[in-house]
Amino acid sequence: MDFQEIISKLELQPHEEGGYYSLPERSNIEILSREGNIRKEWSTIYYMLTADSPINFLNANASDIVHIYHSGLPLKYLLVNLDGELECHTLGPNIKKGHKLKMIVPGGYWKSGFLEYMFSHEYSLISEVVVPGWEREDMVIITEKEIADRFSEKSSLNRLLLPYCKKQHTKSVMPNNYSFTKHNSEVFLPP
Repeated sequence: MDFQEIISKLELQPHEEGGYYSLPERSNIEILSREGNIRKEWSTIYYMLTADSPINFLNANASDIVHIYHSGLPLKYLLVNLDGELECHTLGPNIKKGHKLKMIVPGGYWKSGFLEYMFSHEYSLISEVVVPGWEREDMVIITEKEIADRFSEKSSLNRLLLPYCKKQHTKSVMPNNYSFTKHNSEVFLPP
């Protein structure tokens, strides 16, 4: 089955982060979030990168997300943890090569994913389990300015992350003074 057939069968739509997604399931249970909002307890997402959309642009989510590999090529991840340190991971089928079948990305981490190899018919299909459930307002796309502001002293990290930044954003989609609250402690993101 090629990626166009999978996109059709799973009813995937283009995602602003890059790639394709659908939100097939949400919990029937509602909870009160840390911010005092009513939220679904969890949600699941199908997410696919393809040769025509091979990058999950640098972004951050408020919620913890479990990424689960399903099929296709290995998916490389760049994560920037809360201390501003880079982590590299591969989600894929070959555990002998160090691939992970699942990976947790904590809320507040910056993340970008991309196909390890690129061929015209290739893809990587994963699921994401988001707790509490995914809401659009929990996700921010990281801009070039935010990278420069956060990593001005770490120019090599700045240069490494820029190719994974969505270019058409000319202004920040992150509200002023935005921060994530994680386990009752403030998590720093660029002011």
